[in-house]
Amino acid sequence: MKLKLWVCTDFEGVWPVPTAAVVLAESEAEASALLVNTLFEKGLKTTGFTLTPIDTTKAAAVILSVGDY
Repeated sequence: MKLKLWVCTDFEGVWPVPTAAVVLAESEAEASALLVNTLFEKGLKTTGFTLTPIDTTKAAAVILSVGDY
C-alpha cells in the first residue's frame, strides 16, 4: 500500500483565520473521507474544501498558509 500526501488549506475553521490540514491516504476519495470524518469530529463544516496532492518523489518545501485570505 502506497500512501499519497494531500493538503487542504481552504476548509472553514473555528475562527476566521487561514486553516490547513495534511492527509495521508491511498487516493483522493479516501483522503476526502478521512478529512470529512475529522472535520465532523471537530464540529466543523464538512463540505466545500479542496485537496491538493503533494509530489513526494522530489525534495521540496510547501508553504500551506502565510496568514492571508
